[in-house]
Amino acid sequence: MSDLLDQLKALGLKVEKAADIQAPEEKPPTLDQIIHGRWFHDASKGVFIVEKDIPLGAAHGRIVLNPPEEFNTLSRFVEIQPDNHIGSLLFIDTETSSLSSGTGSLVFMVGLAYFTQDSLKVIQLFMDSPKDELEFLAYLDSILANFNTFVSYNGKSFDIPMLKSRFIMNRLPVQFGTYQHIDLLHIARRIWKLRLESRKLGDIEREILDYQRGSAEIPGWLVPQIYFDYLESADATPLDGVFYHNEIDVVSLAALFIHINQLLLNQLSENERDSRDTVSVALSLSKLGIWDLSEAFFKDGLEKGLPRDIQNEAARNFANSLKHQGRWEDAVEYWCSAAENNDYLACVELAKYYEHRKRTCETALQWAQQAERIAVEQQMNLEDINHRLKRLIEKCEKNNER
Repeated sequence: MSDLLDQLKALGLKVEKAADIQAPEEKPPTLDQIIHGRWFHDASKGVFIVEKDIPLGAAHGRIVLNPPEEFNTLSRFVEIQPDNHIGSLLFIDTETSSLSSGTGSLVFMVGLAYFTQDSLKVIQLFMDSPKDELEFLAYLDSILANFNTFVSYNGKSFDIPMLKSRFIMNRLPVQFGTYQHIDLLHIARRIWKLRLESRKLGDIEREILDYQRGSAEIPGWLVPQIYFDYLESADATPLDGVFYHNEIDVVSLAALFIHINQLLLNQLSENERDSRDTVSVALSLSKLGIWDLSEAFFKDGLEKGLPRDIQNEAARNFANSLKHQGRWEDAVEYWCSAAENNDYLACVELAKYYEHRKRTCETALQWAQQAERIAVEQQMNLEDINHRLKRLIEKCEKNNER
């Protein structure tokens, strides 16, 4: 072998040792090699599109992905115009280059989902680099134009304002600015406030939807850094986790929408219903003045039994809603129920009722004295109740003098 090398060198040929020969650098995996999707334009590769059809009837945790026939009650719950057309809803979630909503933050991915005749259609749009933003937003706008109501999770405060900002920065008309919006985070905070300390989407998935994300999941706070790493290295491998994270977000939105709608229509089975959630719904409906719906939820929750503080709050608020409807005798029943459980405010309401409605000073005084006893036991401020007691005592004395 050495003779052959010597002959080649004698002929003037440069001979390198195998160890000196460097293999060409391997190019990092591209997006279309990692994710099953397509480029909007094969040549420019500015916008990457992923589409999936999840068949109706598929399960997401314990939720069956079937679109509701109507969602009027849910619409009233969030105070938007009722619309029974499920095709008007667009579930939306964004991934951004920053966790804040400053003007320098970019929306580089938008996950969308909507119900078709036979599936939940999921579309994900990815912006390959900041120079592709105008094309990315224009393509997104062409999809948004087919809907009139967003369904999001904190989208009112983050996702939609971010998109509006980017559209304005690119001098694009914000045609979706007038769309109605169902922000499920706001609903979750009201419905599960008595049961769950955290109402983050991941916690709602585990506790309410009974859904556990797979090993591909990445935490949301890592997403911006993964995108910046991709812009620098062109290695699309870590983006697989970002696409998975975003897809599950929008599918969970659809599942949560279905569950909340069933809850508000009282369509959940007995073992799926929690009396604390039922009372939370009743309290929210009552605050909105939706008496026709709140009454059934109040009664259902109170009949099942609750911790004393929640039981009292529910009974007292139900009584107050009955009072606003002019149903005084019914209200007294529930004030008395709370008062028997040492509820201070219920005793005060009964004192007011007997003083001003029934004009029976002695009974009003008895309830005021009961309120005072509770206030002392619970170390509450006595100023208000002492003032009421003093006035009632004087009033009763004057009545006795007549």
